[in-house]
Amino acid sequence: MTTVTSVRAVGISAAAHALYWLFRRFADGVPVQAGAV
Repeated sequence: MTTVTSVRAVGISAAAHALYWLFRRFADGVPVQAGAV
C-alpha cells in the first residue's frame, strides 16, 4: 500500500466515523456535548 493510498484510506475512515457519530447523535436526539465519544 502506497503512502497516498494509506492516507486516503485513513481520511475516508475518519470521515465515515464522523458522519456515523453525527447520525447517531441526531437519531438518538442527544445534544452534542464537547468531548463526548
